[in-house]
Formats: sequence, C-alpha cells, structure tokens
Amino acid sequence: MQKTKSKSKSKSWLGLAIVNLCLVLLCGTTFGATAFILRADAADNNGQELAAEEWFVVEPDGSELTVHLKNSLDGYVWKYGLSNDNIREIYNFELTEEDEEHDVNGEWNVHFRPKDGCSGDVTITFVYIPDQETSSIDTRTLRLRVKDDKLEVISN
Repeated sequence: MQKTKSKSKSKSWLGLAIVNLCLVLLCGTTFGATAFILRADAADNNGQELAAEEWFVVEPDGSELTVHLKNSLDGYVWKYGLSNDNIREIYNFELTEEDEEHDVNGEWNVHFRPKDGCSGDVTITFVYIPDQETSSIDTRTLRLRVKDDKLEVISN
C-alpha cells in the first residue's frame, strides 16, 4: 500500500513537472514572438532595420536636413536637442509649399539649415517621450558636419 502511494505521488509530481515545463516553454515562445512582433510594429518596418534615408534626408546640395519620424502614440511627442548652435530649425513660415505638403498627420517633421558662417560638428538627439516627462521610448542621434554653409552626415 505504501509503495502504491509513493508511485502515485511520483507520477503526479512528474505530471505536474511536465505541465509546468510545457507552460514555461509556451509562455517563453509567446513572449518572444510578441516582443519581436511589437518591436517590428513599433518600428513600422516588419522587423527590418530602418535605413537612414527613411527617417532623415540631407538635400544633395547640403543646404537642408529634413527629419521624418512617426508620431503615432497618443500623449507622446518628439523633441530634439542640439549640441551647439551651428544649425537652426526652419519654421513653417520659412518652408516651401512642397515641404509643407510632406508635413502630414502621423509624422513629426522638422527641418534644419546651417547657420550662416558657422562650421564644425553638431549632434542632434531626438527623443520620443510622453508629453511633460523625460523617459524616452525611442532615442535617435544624428551627427552632422557643417562646413561652408553645407550639411554632411557623419553618423547616425
């Protein structure tokens, strides 16, 4: 009788261990797949790296930098910081009609030009944060060189 109870207990422990192992594997697989899918959706790129040209463009003549970033979460805003004042933001009243047409809902667009007579490197840091907070869910950095009133990308 004692042996039967012992075998029964060990079988139930073995069954419980197998069920727990299956649950761990199922949760791990679900979490891994979900994390990958959500990251791909957040980047809006089906899991592929974004090419630099997809979020910023420097005009071929180096006269202007345009940044296009997704702004699709309610309560979140894109903000930027400059390492120095070698470049300046171009405001809506300075934009051409063509540039204004590209500033559509769901995107945050900002345009920069070099300041007259300035030269040197400048780093722009973009952060996607809840409005009025400081913790970022996306941060991007772009390093530029300003020389002869022209912009050149150093790294991103």
